[in-house]
Amino acid sequence: MPSETTEDRLRRQYGELLLTAELAELLRYSSSSALRRAHAKGRLPVQLHRFAGRRTLFAKVEEVARVLDELAP
Repeated sequence: MPSETTEDRLRRQYGELLLTAELAELLRYSSSSALRRAHAKGRLPVQLHRFAGRRTLFAKVEEVARVLDELAP
């Protein structure tokens, strides 16, 4: 059986989208506020998306997995 990819693991744990609090934890930001500040300054390595009728921002699992794989030694 092939080994599980980062994307598979994240999708199983979080679903298709990650909340800012979940993303902050994965990317080791001190808080979701710190993550949002980095996003506002254009320093976040993934794109955040807002959906109509929702106040919170989301990140797509495939983008987060790509970034985590690039950061891995």
